[in-house]
Amino acid sequence: MAQFNPSFANQITRAGDQTTPAISVLKGTLARVIHVVLGPNILGTNIPDRYYKDPTSLGTIIYQKLDGTDNRTSNSFGNPPAKPLNFSFRQYPIPGELVEIYQGPSTGMNENIEAPEYYYTMPINLWNGNHHNAFPDLGDYSQFTTSTRRSYDDSQLTNQANNVSVTSSVNFPLGPNFPERGNIKTLRAFPGDIIVEGRWGNSIRFGSTSAEGKEENTWSKSGVPGNPITIIRNGQGRQAEDVAWIPTVENINRDPSSIYLTEGQEIVIDDINNNFSLASLDISLQRTITVSIPIQQQLTSTDNISALEQDRIITGISEETTNATNPVQRATTTPTTSSPTETQNRINVVGDYQNLFGTYVVSLRAVNQAGTILASVSATEQNLDNAYQDAVTQLKSRNLQGTLDIPPISKLTKG
Repeated sequence: MAQFNPSFANQITRAGDQTTPAISVLKGTLARVIHVVLGPNILGTNIPDRYYKDPTSLGTIIYQKLDGTDNRTSNSFGNPPAKPLNFSFRQYPIPGELVEIYQGPSTGMNENIEAPEYYYTMPINLWNGNHHNAFPDLGDYSQFTTSTRRSYDDSQLTNQANNVSVTSSVNFPLGPNFPERGNIKTLRAFPGDIIVEGRWGNSIRFGSTSAEGKEENTWSKSGVPGNPITIIRNGQGRQAEDVAWIPTVENINRDPSSIYLTEGQEIVIDDINNNFSLASLDISLQRTITVSIPIQQQLTSTDNISALEQDRIITGISEETTNATNPVQRATTTPTTSSPTETQNRINVVGDYQNLFGTYVVSLRAVNQAGTILASVSATEQNLDNAYQDAVTQLKSRNLQGTLDIPPISKLTKG
């Protein structure tokens, strides 16, 4: 097998030769994270981050060796920066968390075997918690709790800024803009589960219907054991006990938002029975009335014009011109007591109404003897009679030249 990097391979092979320098590959050192490079400036300030060179610096950490002479974080800045060991799954630590530092190959190892890079692992699960696993240096911690309190300018000496908690008190440094929440719980695991957890109560569970979990979760009470279920949860819901070290399980009726992908499981949503009142989330809803403007419906039929002819009149094309060989015979009604002038000036009114979730919408249209729509109005009220009267008043206010033949409400078409 060809050696792609013979110079590096030869150095490793000849490690026993006392006259030839050798590199120690993947030899771990326990270290406490002091600073994480997250951008050109220290997050939340205008102070340049001295360890930021370019975007490839993102995720780089400065650390304090626990097995060396770095008895304070301020004494540890001679250590070379380290970058993440894994490139496909990104989890940057926060200051105070413990990682393993490994010496490994660099991109320049062909030119200089003694120019290695340093890499770090994901944080060590010291407290078995998903929120954080920090273990501060007590000597450094005292600088954050004295009456003097370290400022950002002071922090620039170690690049370790104050962390202000949600109660506005100063905690041991977990990095800027990391409010510690002491009630974030880990998820209870069932046989075969694969779980990915964030630091804030967000998670993804690749699980299944579990016979062992019938009494401990909501998705195993029915269905075939082994059927897959995927639960995506964003936020931790109300808990019976607000103690972080007692694990929890997802609950669709308590968690702020979630997605359940199921196969045969029965998921009971309490709010469905309460008309989605969101009572399970302690949210009170107030009923409001929304006034909507309905889309005007075109006239589809009158007492004396066919629906087909009316559609063509609206588009400006008469039926006689499009089908001269077969003209439509209009059905006309001749009043027995009206003069020809009165008949010619009579305006036929047609309309309809709809009931939209308890709100009535009445639409009226005035049509002359030629079938032309002269006016169209609508009114929206919670009472049908009021909506009808409002529409009639609007139509009469249009000052149409003719006599309006307004039908009673009983003659309107119900949509």
